[in-house]
Amino acid sequence: MRCCAYRPGEDTWITDLFIKSYTEFHKLGYAHSLEVWDENGKLGGGVYGIAIGNFFAGESMFSFIPDFGKIGLFHLFETLKKDHFTLFDTQQLNLVTLSLGAYQIPKKEYLKRLESAVASGKKWNPSHFVL
Repeated sequence: MRCCAYRPGEDTWITDLFIKSYTEFHKLGYAHSLEVWDENGKLGGGVYGIAIGNFFAGESMFSFIPDFGKIGLFHLFETLKKDHFTLFDTQQLNLVTLSLGAYQIPKKEYLKRLESAVASGKKWNPSHFVL
């Protein structure tokens, strides 16, 4: 999260209180992160968010090495599909999310899908994997 908050010369919404809250969500099994490391053990990028039932809300992404955050987002998409998630809110449509298959839906449909996805009650326990 601190990597996502690091924006030289810009303000960030990822405050210490925000990080503390997400740390508690993580302890409860709701907040998750995916990191991408290079072959030399250097952190290149990552993404984090909240999983509730079959719903995942991506919160933020970063890249220290070009495109490593995108690689993380791609693998998160693939993992969520494999784990039968029914709704992944990327919070914005851009070239990256569109290239991965994201699309906008009307608010009414979103709320219906959200209610259904959250109602599953599933607690996500993703496995650690190395590519």
